[in-house]
Amino acid sequence: MCYKWAGRTAAHCLASGLDDYPRGLMINDDECHLDLHSWMSLFAGTMASLCRQLTSWHSSDGQTAALCDAPGWAQRAATLNATLHEVFVGSSKGSGVPLADFMGDQPVAKGGRVMVVPPWRTDGRCGPQFPTERGPGDCDPYGGSPCCSPSGWCGGSPDFCNCQGCRRCLKLEERQGLLKTKPYHSPHLGYVSLFPLGLGLLPCDHPRARQLLEALKPGSADGTGGGKLWSRHGVMSLSSQDPLFRQGEDYWRGKVWANLNYLTISALSRCASHPDPAVKELAGQAHASLREGFVSTVLQALKKQRFFFENFDPDTGQGTGVGPFTGWTTLVALVMADLPLALDDQQLPADGREGQAAEL
Repeated sequence: MCYKWAGRTAAHCLASGLDDYPRGLMINDDECHLDLHSWMSLFAGTMASLCRQLTSWHSSDGQTAALCDAPGWAQRAATLNATLHEVFVGSSKGSGVPLADFMGDQPVAKGGRVMVVPPWRTDGRCGPQFPTERGPGDCDPYGGSPCCSPSGWCGGSPDFCNCQGCRRCLKLEERQGLLKTKPYHSPHLGYVSLFPLGLGLLPCDHPRARQLLEALKPGSADGTGGGKLWSRHGVMSLSSQDPLFRQGEDYWRGKVWANLNYLTISALSRCASHPDPAVKELAGQAHASLREGFVSTVLQALKKQRFFFENFDPDTGQGTGVGPFTGWTTLVALVMADLPLALDDQQLPADGREGQAAEL
C-alpha cells in the first residue's frame, strides 16, 4: 500500500507543495511518494486518536462506532507505518538515503546509477544557440512547453510546436538509443527524507533515524563540515552533495524553509530527550545548532531586509522568495518559545520492531 501525488511532471510535483524537489525523470503509474505516504499515516493515526477520545465520551453512540470501528483507523495507521519499511527501502539502501520515494522505471546513467540530471535545459531556452554538453538544448518534454522555437524559446502553443523550424522535444522513452531503464528508489536526500522523523513515524533510536540525525549533525562556525542537510542558517531542503543542489529553479533544492525546519527542530527536541545516550547527544547537538541558526537567520533578515521571507539562502542567510511572507515563516515564534509540535504516543510496528510512532 502506498500513495502518489497527482499531476506530477518531470520538473514539478506541485500537489506536494515541494514544487521542484527532485523526483524521477520518468513518470510512472507505480510511483510511491514518501511524503504523501507519511501524511496519510499521520492522518490515519490522528483519526484513531480522535476516535479514542470520542468513544470515551460516547461509548454507546452507534454513529461514533460506525465512524471509528468500521474504518479501523488504528490498524490503518499501523499498516501504513509498517509499509514505510517495505515500500520505501530498496535501491536507496546503502546510498545514505534511509527511506526514499519509489520512482519506478528510470533511465540508467553511465556506471549503472540512476540518471538524475535531465538531458534538457530548465530555464526555458533551447536550440543550437543555447546548447548543452549533449548538443542543442532541449525543452522539458514532459511539461507544458515541450517545443523549441527557432528563436530558442520553449513553449507549448502552435506558435512553438507547428511553425516552420519548430521542434517538439522527445520524451525519454521515445528517444532512439535510450539507455536501459530499471526500477529505482530516489537517491535524493532532503526534506522528503525527513517526513517520517518529523511526523513522529520513525522512532528516534531506529537505525534509519540515526542516518537522518547524522545528516543534521552540526558543522563549524564558518559553515564547513557538518551533515549533508545542515547549514548555519537551518535545515537545507536538499543535500549539499546532491548533483541537483542549487540547480534549475532552485526553489526546494537547497533553500531553507520555515515549515520543514519547524517539523525537524520539533523532532530533534523529542529525540534529545531519548534515554539512549548516543541518540540524546547527537539529537541534542543538532537541535541546539539548527534552532539557533534558523532563529538568527529569520531575525537577521527581518532586521536587514524589513520582512519575513518565504525561504532563505543556505549560504548567506538572505531572505529570498516572497516577502513579506507572514505565513509559515512566523513559525519562528514557536521555535523561539521552545514549543515543538506536540505528538501523542502510540505503539506501532516499525521494521519488525515495536517502535514508537506518533500522531497529532
